[in-house]
Amino acid sequence: MSLLQWLHRLEWPLLLNYLGVILGIVFALILIPRILRHKHSPAGTLAWILAVLLFPYIAAPLYALIGGRKIQSLARRKKPLRFAKTQSETCPTGTHTVDALLQTYALPSAANGHRFFLLTGREERSQTLLELIDSARQRIDVLMYLFRTDEIGRQVVEHLIAKSQAGVQVHLLLDKMGSRSAARRFLEPLLQTGGKLAFFLPQIFRSNLRNHRKMVIVDEKIVMAGGINIGNEYLGWIRRRPIWEDLGFVFEGPAASDYAEVFRTDWEFACGEAIPPLRPESAPAASTETDRSGRVQAVPSGPDVEGDPLYDIIMTSIFTARERIWIVTPYFVPDDPLMQALRLAAHRCLDIRILLPEKSDHRLPDWARLPLLRELQAAGAVVHFYSAGMMHAKAFIRDRDLAVVGSANFDMRSFFLNYEMSLCLYDPEHIRGLETWFLDLIPKTVSKLPAKRKYDDLFEGFLRMIAPLL
Repeated sequence: MSLLQWLHRLEWPLLLNYLGVILGIVFALILIPRILRHKHSPAGTLAWILAVLLFPYIAAPLYALIGGRKIQSLARRKKPLRFAKTQSETCPTGTHTVDALLQTYALPSAANGHRFFLLTGREERSQTLLELIDSARQRIDVLMYLFRTDEIGRQVVEHLIAKSQAGVQVHLLLDKMGSRSAARRFLEPLLQTGGKLAFFLPQIFRSNLRNHRKMVIVDEKIVMAGGINIGNEYLGWIRRRPIWEDLGFVFEGPAASDYAEVFRTDWEFACGEAIPPLRPESAPAASTETDRSGRVQAVPSGPDVEGDPLYDIIMTSIFTARERIWIVTPYFVPDDPLMQALRLAAHRCLDIRILLPEKSDHRLPDWARLPLLRELQAAGAVVHFYSAGMMHAKAFIRDRDLAVVGSANFDMRSFFLNYEMSLCLYDPEHIRGLETWFLDLIPKTVSKLPAKRKYDDLFEGFLRMIAPLL
């Protein structure tokens, strides 16, 4: 019998079925040990294992895309953050609970002597950004998750080019996935004047380990940060739609050097070039105004930080709150322990408020949040849906002695997977300003959750199962 006759007589459908089963088993044997080694929550681990066993050909590429956590080789290549001003890695006494907790993670301690301003309006945000760039004397360091090539993006590039031509060092670091539309040719004029560009983790198909930090640092003295990216929706107008509601801030003081250290470490990882810190004697002199009493604390989080400090201070703050927990976030997908903490806080009759967009720019998190919000509302929490547009701001207020602002959403991706940057506020005046901003948004919200339809229980049960994967 010839080879062609033998091949012709084979039962190909049956053979392909056997091969499919064998390949599925191989995928499972390879992926399940990797899933068990990674630091997922128990629910997340179980969900991934079930997905691999039931749908190996879908789960395998999906896990490669979004599944890994801190112990991946990519994360290990980035050196951990180190701060010179860390006071204690044991349990310090006589400090705020959150400050003491963060110091045990070898993060900078809280410090006085800051001028701090919230940026809540469109014109205020865009004008402050451009004025901050124009004020630079030695160096501008820009780190963005998303940099649009629209009118606002072009305007920012023009101001950076002008400073680069004036002899100011310009470093622009963009996350490759978030800023995949920012083609190198769009930024070529900046490079031609001496500006430098780097992309963080060029693997654009990997949605974990993204650099979600957002900061503009001028002369290592003044920082603009928060949830604001560079684009029309954050700083300008979108055709036929209003801008997104967002929150940024500017501060000057000792914590600016902590932000600068984070940028230098991220830059060195992205392109292999070390940026030396500015010499204190040559840096612009700090202001001596009397309102520099604000107490703040820089909180980097992500694979380059030991543990999960942001998640831990949020959890600690909820359990120790005595009056209120107010949360502003575009995406609300917490894990089970955070949900339990919020439920218990609501049952303790605390003032629990969650403000989020009525419709965000991502439908899957909108669906996944519904069963969670129903539970919290049933426990006594108040849910505010912002109905005047997209709510992209991120803020957390505990009682009257702590607030957290920055780049992190209230979801598992920000808490465990991405590189984020937050700022703790301890000054009562700063917290009152954030409270006023929150209350001013309430008239633009509705508190009624969508009515349950016939099959919502089934759909929401499925979303609860896959929530650890989001």
